[in-house]
Amino acid sequence: MKRFSLAAASTGLEGHAVNLCAAPDLVTAVDATTVPVLVHDGLHILHANRSCARWLGYADREVLHGADLRVLADEEDQKALLAAVGASSARLPAGSHIQRFVHLNGDPLVASVLVHDARMHELPVMVVLLEPTSSSQRGSNLLRLLEAAVDHLHDIVFITEAEPIDDVGRRIVFVNRIFTLITGFEPNDVLGKTPSVTIGELTDRKALGRIEKALKQKRAVHEELLKYGKHGDEYWVELDILPVYGENGEHTHWVSVQRDITERKLLEQRLVENERLATAGLLAAKLAEEVAGPLASARASVDWLMDELPVLLSGSCSAARIGAVMAALRGVRQSTQAVVSTTSQLKLLAGAPGIQLVPTDVSEVLEQALVLVATTRRVPARIQRVYENVPKVMVDPARLLHVFHFALESAAKALLEERAPQNTIVLRVRSVADGVLIVVQDTGVGGASEIADHLFTPFANRRSEVKEQGVALFVANCLVGELGGRVEVRPSAHGGSALEVFLPVVPTFADLALSPAL
Repeated sequence: MKRFSLAAASTGLEGHAVNLCAAPDLVTAVDATTVPVLVHDGLHILHANRSCARWLGYADREVLHGADLRVLADEEDQKALLAAVGASSARLPAGSHIQRFVHLNGDPLVASVLVHDARMHELPVMVVLLEPTSSSQRGSNLLRLLEAAVDHLHDIVFITEAEPIDDVGRRIVFVNRIFTLITGFEPNDVLGKTPSVTIGELTDRKALGRIEKALKQKRAVHEELLKYGKHGDEYWVELDILPVYGENGEHTHWVSVQRDITERKLLEQRLVENERLATAGLLAAKLAEEVAGPLASARASVDWLMDELPVLLSGSCSAARIGAVMAALRGVRQSTQAVVSTTSQLKLLAGAPGIQLVPTDVSEVLEQALVLVATTRRVPARIQRVYENVPKVMVDPARLLHVFHFALESAAKALLEERAPQNTIVLRVRSVADGVLIVVQDTGVGGASEIADHLFTPFANRRSEVKEQGVALFVANCLVGELGGRVEVRPSAHGGSALEVFLPVVPTFADLALSPAL
């Protein structure tokens, strides 16, 4: 495992803490020190020295005595504050810890915090020593030796604690100047917060999952991520995250070096768009070729019917001639249905709105699709459900509903056409490695192997009924692919076909607060 050491300058807080807690009169000792110090009982501030009151903006320190601890931080930082000063159920930090406070005038303040147990008037209390970190310092003394070396780099340098002390997350302890230049965040906007401040809704959840998995194993990471600046501006970074170890070998921090690759990603996106346009042109050409045949056949039938219609209306038409007319009408209907089906599928793919990812219960979407199918087609089957308790997945429910609707339509149609003796559709939802598997299985004779051969190639097969399903499968596979999943069609062990949809389970936006060094 690659390591590098971070030389740490002593803050001196530990020595002050030992002297204070050993003093016979704690209040006198606190007032005598120039380091900002406060004493609390877990709920209220019992005492604060002048340095602490002055740093917080209070001319009269007596105002702080008896005040609720939460006055020391903004509402969004209060949970983290209580953990950092030893006033919550979280374990007491073993060493100095970065924490956000608030000045009386509302300005943010950042300090390194060290907490020790003590006694005041024979009662157990917590002594909190503070080492203020100014905007010009932009980091705790622990990291000051790195500042001169990294401030002139053209890459972002981003450092967090190794582990959180609570469920708020790992705090940011240092950012360099280029971070502010690229993101718009001033150091005091992010110091003491978690790295999720630069993560947004379109950040790749699969990449975040890979990062989190590697960091839990204390492995170095290399990824590319879409991130967000202070005002919502998107930017791309190529990042490398490395664990930082102290001189005695303990893991102390994560360091992330992030190179801005926004221009390169924009170029890649333009190239991808050009490729999509070329693919769309090829698809349009194939569509025109496929539609031309049915339309020509329908037109020829209509021309013939126009000639036959006067004879038919005169009443002198023979039974054979009437049969020929009806056959021609059925041919026209079949040809136009094929054109409508093909164009509607491709229209869905071309006109699909932007993806809206939300945590979704796939079983509920499957049931919605079943209701939708029942409104347009008689489902000639017994529905057997095998639903496991699976996690929600981040998907677009509208896209997923279309895929499930197609799968159920195909299963119902297969049972009607094949007149299968069992007439059963089995719906399965279960957890698999890194995701959820949804299976729609019918007991018809099926043509799964023939369709599967052309899953990614619309119009490849000359049989019209298989061709129509191939287009629908192609569209379904594209929609699921946009959600990070895949579609497969397999022969069922009990006869018929099984359409399988795999969807990955990735972190939700709410899960990201605990992810380090992103």
